[in-house]
Amino acid sequence: MSSSVTEQPPTTDLITLSRHVLHDQLRLGAAATGDLTLLLIAIQVTSKFIATNVRKARLINLVGLAGETNVQGEEQKKLDVLSNDIMVNALRASGKTAVLVSEELDNAIIIEEPNKGKYCVVFDPLDGSSNIDAGVNIGTIFGIYAVRPDSKGTIEDVLRPGNEMVAAGYTMYGSSANLVLSTGSGVNGYTLDASLGEFILTHPDIKIPPRGKIYSFNEGNSMYFYPPVVNYLNSIKYPKTGSPYSARYIGSMVADVHRTMLYGGIFGYPDDKKSKSGKLRLLYEAFPMAFLTEQAGGIATTGTKRILDIVPTSIHERCSVFLGSREDVQDLMKFYERGIRELALRDEWDHGHRRTGSYGAGSGLFGLGLNLVHTNSPTPQNDSHDPLASPPFPDFSAHLDLWTNLAFESDEPLARNKGKRKSLDESEEDSTDSPLGHPHDSHENVVHPPSAPQSDVHGQHFDLNAILAGFGIDPFLAQHAPPAPTENLPPAPSLAQLLALHTAQGGTYSVPPPPPVVHAQSASQHSAKRARTAKSSGFTETPDAASPLSTEGDQTEHYINPLSAAEDKRRRNTAA
Repeated sequence: MSSSVTEQPPTTDLITLSRHVLHDQLRLGAAATGDLTLLLIAIQVTSKFIATNVRKARLINLVGLAGETNVQGEEQKKLDVLSNDIMVNALRASGKTAVLVSEELDNAIIIEEPNKGKYCVVFDPLDGSSNIDAGVNIGTIFGIYAVRPDSKGTIEDVLRPGNEMVAAGYTMYGSSANLVLSTGSGVNGYTLDASLGEFILTHPDIKIPPRGKIYSFNEGNSMYFYPPVVNYLNSIKYPKTGSPYSARYIGSMVADVHRTMLYGGIFGYPDDKKSKSGKLRLLYEAFPMAFLTEQAGGIATTGTKRILDIVPTSIHERCSVFLGSREDVQDLMKFYERGIRELALRDEWDHGHRRTGSYGAGSGLFGLGLNLVHTNSPTPQNDSHDPLASPPFPDFSAHLDLWTNLAFESDEPLARNKGKRKSLDESEEDSTDSPLGHPHDSHENVVHPPSAPQSDVHGQHFDLNAILAGFGIDPFLAQHAPPAPTENLPPAPSLAQLLALHTAQGGTYSVPPPPPVVHAQSASQHSAKRARTAKSSGFTETPDAASPLSTEGDQTEHYINPLSAAEDKRRRNTAA
């Protein structure tokens, strides 16, 4: 039975990493000394050793913390420490190195004679070590400098721009071990054949596609991102036309960059409000990956400048990193260019105002003491939004954000709204109804006190203060009277004492009805009778202006008779 698919015979002419490097040395002729070839062979040996330990880490108890922290303040894993020792010992023993810089070591290692060579190696022995226990892809990153002709191998030989590197690469440990290398004439990928113990060429002349459909950012930090990054991500997630980009983020730079090298797209780890100078290390992470990216036809930038042109000032310096497909990275850079224009325009527009915060100080161009305002992000419902075409000044929401961040010092208080606070839309509608806008939206010299809360009781309102005032009692004194004694209370004709008694005894107290009131026939008759009564009984009554039984201006006079009707009649007859 014949098969429709023609099977390819196995390849018998294997191109190993050692063979490929030796071929490049022969191509260079007498100019090549072979020292770089021997150094690269030593690096591939370390990759094999580390790959073996990564596969068996769980079996030989190499997972977990080593109980120490590195210079970055990160807790070292057992495999971190082991990988660093493997790299240092192999590179020192090669006899071809003069300076070694590792992420795990505080200071550079200066190789002494007789093992001193003419190359400097900078490396991260195990990138993505936080993923070790989960079995996620991790890797080793390295870059190689040649010692300067007038130097014997010092720290100054590595504090140089990345474009002076002679070789760079990384090894990724996962389902297979893949080593990607460039010596300045293209990028090649090799896969470890465990049965042969050799790295075999499987990805010759890697080229990054000019545009991809994948973006790789840690969007968990998006709340700290600066506007150019936010606007760019929104433009690829909510495009005007076409499909949105797919998000792929592993958390290991080696794995994320390896996918970007093969499939295209963009990888980014920007500086932000939390990490002012970025997170990735310039010398042994950004430089090697940028070197490989440019050799594969892509672009590597901080957003404002080429990464390989940066001159490092320390071996553990950090920077912002964006790399990948040429067109994708160029799109990102347009948002940074627009951000620079916004800064210049806003500086002129907002001249004289005091600003707070720092915008991207790590990028080198945005450390101007400004705090750019995030404009409204486009949404799927508003996919016609073009961030590049939006006006250079912030909209109304951005004005509010800017107002919040500015620290004004003014003697004029802000007027407060009375009643319930209105929504933003309602305030805008009210301001359009009147040419002067809402009276409480202005910045006035008068502070309006908040109005008293409205009672929820409908119908007739019961006001105790008004009732007390009607009886001639000061409400304030009644409310703040000292507590009344609970025993031996004297007769209390005042309402304040009655209320105090009621409160103290916790019972119900009813006010007794007043004695009968006798109305005089006339003012003259009343005066005569009152005089006779006073003479006979010795009782004198002084009218009380504050009494509830007398009314100012009332022509009819009232008095209280303390005697019974019979006694009063008897005394009146006696007096007559």
